Amino acid sequence: MSSEKYNPILVIIGVGQVNDREVQNKPSASLDSLGLMEAALRAADLDAGGGWLGRLESLGVVDQISCPELGDVCARLAKRLSAAPPICYKSGYASGDSPLLLLNEAANRIGAGEIKVAAIVGGEALRTAVRRAASAGPSGASNAVRTVAMRRGPSYRHRYGLVAPVDVYPLYENAGRAAYGQTLAQGQAESAAIWSRFSEVAEGNPGAWLRRRVSADEILTVSAANRPIAFPYCKLMVANSSVNQGAGFIVTSLTEARARGISDDRLIFVGRGAAAHEPVDLMARASYAESPSMMVSIRKALQLNGLMTADLDHIELYSCFPIGPWSARPAFLAALLSAVGPSATT
Repeated sequence: MSSEKYNPILVIIGVGQVNDREVQNKPSASLDSLGLMEAALRAADLDAGGGWLGRLESLGVVDQISCPELGDVCARLAKRLSAAPPICYKSGYASGDSPLLLLNEAANRIGAGEIKVAAIVGGEALRTAVRRAASAGPSGASNAVRTVAMRRGPSYRHRYGLVAPVDVYPLYENAGRAAYGQTLAQGQAESAAIWSRFSEVAEGNPGAWLRRRVSADEILTVSAANRPIAFPYCKLMVANSSVNQGAGFIVTSLTEARARGISDDRLIFVGRGAAAHEPVDLMARASYAESPSMMVSIRKALQLNGLMTADLDHIELYSCFPIGPWSARPAFLAALLSAVGPSATT
């Protein structure tokens, strides 16, 4: 159907990001995951002009791992926001694609005329969790993330130490490097170059936790401040999980946004999305050198939005480890070619 009621244009009207640095000075005053989510959505509401939280009909929350004692925070978060959304739920587990999945689900509901306003939010107080664990003894901090990861239950891979992401991603990194025909030195140099450029972006981004430019040589060099993490990673070659950060956004239809007086230059227009998943059990995956789900998702998203190569000004790739941008290069190019045909090569 082509009517606005059943096929609206979707827009993000407000975004909020929170860096809680109190833990650096006074850990007892730092926010937990729930507090970070609340602060992020209040910031998003302010960014949208205010008055949207009370109108929420859907609240999607990324499952948090740093404060397991909180459990499912959805209902408590809604109450803190003085909201009463009929749809209030969290993602199945914490993952990098959860925010986009929750956005797609909210957009589908708005598109179907089931709701008008939705919010998506996530927050992790991992810095607080690590500080608290460290106070329990020398091994406390190093075991904090692995203890959280075990919440999903023991398995074959857990028995052999493949628990936290930093234990698992080396499988992809080493397999990918071999598949791309790179030596260890070449692979490390590319990873360092990627992370160095990320640090350049972070230097000018007030939403970044660390705002210091780091050279590729510094990332490659093992030192007291850049210790080995898991082969082939050093500390500066992976994402910094020891942060207290939250982020959220509010989405509605273009009609609702304009009715509330939000100008188009304040809006982020939401296109069509696609998703695919590898087997949850990483031991059941066919290869560690490629990601079929990434290729399928990119191809389908391009098809659904009718995009060609020349239409893309910027591409954002999420990953806590270098293999994400690495593996996206061949996957993205192959998806472009198969999605838009020979004209993509011109």
